[in-house]
Amino acid sequence: MTGSKFFLLLFYSFLFSKAVYPQIDMESDGSVSKNGEVPASKKKLYFVIGEYPPYASAFQKNQGISIYLVKEAFKRVGQEIEVDFLPWSLSLIEAKKGQTFNGSLLWSKTPKREEDFLFSDVVLEQIVVFFHRKKEEFKWKKFKDLKGKAIGTTMGYSYGTKMDLIIKKGLLKTVPTAEIISNLRRLIKGSIDLFPVEPTIAKYYLKKIGEKDPISANLLAFHKKPVHYYKLHLILNKTKEGNKEIIETFNKGLKSLKELLGDHTVTRPCLSLAKGVEAKSEEAEKHLKYIKELCP
Repeated sequence: MTGSKFFLLLFYSFLFSKAVYPQIDMESDGSVSKNGEVPASKKKLYFVIGEYPPYASAFQKNQGISIYLVKEAFKRVGQEIEVDFLPWSLSLIEAKKGQTFNGSLLWSKTPKREEDFLFSDVVLEQIVVFFHRKKEEFKWKKFKDLKGKAIGTTMGYSYGTKMDLIIKKGLLKTVPTAEIISNLRRLIKGSIDLFPVEPTIAKYYLKKIGEKDPISANLLAFHKKPVHYYKLHLILNKTKEGNKEIIETFNKGLKSLKELLGDHTVTRPCLSLAKGVEAKSEEAEKHLKYIKELCP
């Protein structure tokens, strides 16, 4: 074997060992059961997710608001987890395999997904609204009121069954692009009239825009009428042994966290904190202070 071939073999062996690492390092304290297997409650669990700032991001403190809350929910039942990031489509594939990763986070229920996955209780609630320029008055009650408006959409996103169908039929003028921040910039410039997006996510990206252009970042407002409302969950492969117990364990921890902080503080963290949340204890106050720091 030549030196170059040996180097390549060594390099790929290293990559493979890193890829399967989550399957190998499963113990949190090194304890084993009588039959030599690690007890389920002692295994570190591995989850995968796509970028979804400020709720989930590899580039944020504690990987984002929802990841922090999910970790805390698991911690309350003595379970350690680790979260890695991949593109959303790959995250779903890996969660379905249930090999390298135990599951994935922040997915909505669909009939197709319910065929393959177990769903936890609600982790995050999302309300999508229309953003528009402040200087231009905007009101709407029905989708027919949007006729003639240029609506920015983000590729790969769903805006609810009704709006998705209307878009598919070509009854609304939509201008798709790949990124949320691109739609906000286009809306500021006036190349589109409306952009449907969740307010906390919009605020996160507007804050980024404001770092270079603070005036432009304050030119937008949103209409309170929801375009789409949906709930997001932790998901695990439906057929893999032990996954039902993991879901039940997580739900217990999530219920405990919701009792400590309040349901909506967990599922609608930034919106709830903006309205004002009273801490029930010193522990709750510590969590609320930290979550507030993570909100844009």
